[in-house]
Amino acid sequence: MIRLAADVSTCPTLHELADNVIHDLCKQVMEVRLEQNATVNDEGGVPTLHELIETTAKGYKNRRGSKRQKRFKSWIERQPKRAPIVQPSSCHQSMVYNFIVVTIFLLK
Repeated sequence: MIRLAADVSTCPTLHELADNVIHDLCKQVMEVRLEQNATVNDEGGVPTLHELIETTAKGYKNRRGSKRQKRFKSWIERQPKRAPIVQPSSCHQSMVYNFIVVTIFLLK
C-alpha cells in the first residue's frame, strides 16, 4: 500500500484511480465482514471459549520477588540534623550576674 501511494503520488489521474479502487476494496471487505457476523449470529452468537481467551486483555503483570523501594527524600530531609543550641545553666547565669555586680561595685 505504501509503495502504491508513492507510485501514484506523481500523477493526479493515477491518484484518483487508486483512490477509487481502494474505496471499492474497503466496501468489499466490509460486506464480507457483515456476512461473517450474520452467520455467527445465526449459530447462536455465542463465541467459543478459545475466542474469548484470545480477545481478553492481559492486564498488569505481577512481578514476584520485587521489593518495595523506600520513597525518595527531598533535599531538605537529607540535610544533617543540627546540634541543639545549649542554653546557659542557671548556675552559670548566677556566676555571670555576680561577676557583673562585683565589677560594678569595685568601679564605684
